[in-house]
Amino acid sequence: MRLRTSRTALLAWLALGLASPPAGAWVAYVTSEGETLHWLATTIYYAAATDLPEELTRSGVQRALDDSYAAWSTLPCYPIEAVFDGFEDGLTASQTDGTNALVWIHEEGAWLAAGFGVTELARTAVTHRVSTGEIVDADIQVNVAGFTYSEALTCAPDVYDLQSTLTHEIGHLFGLDHTTDGDATMARLTDPGVCTKRTLSRDDVDGYCAIYTPYAPADPPPEGDGDVAAGDATIGDAGPTRPGSRESCAGGGGGGAAALALGLAWLLSRSARRARRRRPRAPGPARAR
Repeated sequence: MRLRTSRTALLAWLALGLASPPAGAWVAYVTSEGETLHWLATTIYYAAATDLPEELTRSGVQRALDDSYAAWSTLPCYPIEAVFDGFEDGLTASQTDGTNALVWIHEEGAWLAAGFGVTELARTAVTHRVSTGEIVDADIQVNVAGFTYSEALTCAPDVYDLQSTLTHEIGHLFGLDHTTDGDATMARLTDPGVCTKRTLSRDDVDGYCAIYTPYAPADPPPEGDGDVAAGDATIGDAGPTRPGSRESCAGGGGGGAAALALGLAWLLSRSARRARRRRPRAPGPARAR
């Protein structure tokens, strides 16, 4: 199902009847000019808001964040230094402040007022340069008004695993959309008590490496804001679905039978569009783009 406006592309898929994923099922975001969304910065700093829900602790959140970033940033095809910059009071999901923030949304009214659905777990907003696809800011918002999370190292039944959720969202932060490989971290669906998405699948690794292998450590970015655009990659809204149907990124309502969708991804950008798998460029001289 696709709904378009002049500013918004809302992309939703139903994950029904997929016997096995196709080879190279990963999906990368690209700009309207065909450039993959990607970071050129060789060091990324990230911070978390201090107003944690009562079931989480600072030490547990930092561990989950660090491990989730490390799952992607330590891949040998293109390692990126990811540095925790601490907990901050009053942190918001501003798409242009250069702070890669983890923000907790405690009030359902605030979540809904932002245009998010009650079944959504989290959202990742990605800001990028339209002409090059360079990502310059990304913020994760987690719905703690409607869902309970576990920071435990071992899987906790009946609640959603924070590290799995963050690892999925950070995949969006690095430029990946959802895959049709149901075993991958970037798959849309999950359930309470599922921790397997902490560990990247071959499909996840292939997608990341296809995006980043063509890029060398970055030259300094252009001065000024340039043609920066904002986009969204979400753990999205399942919305009203028929019995038995499963739709992206949203939390099911109660009970283990309700699959949680990790996905309904969208880009909110005047020029960004979602694309199916993009083939990696042939290796060549290192260059910044």
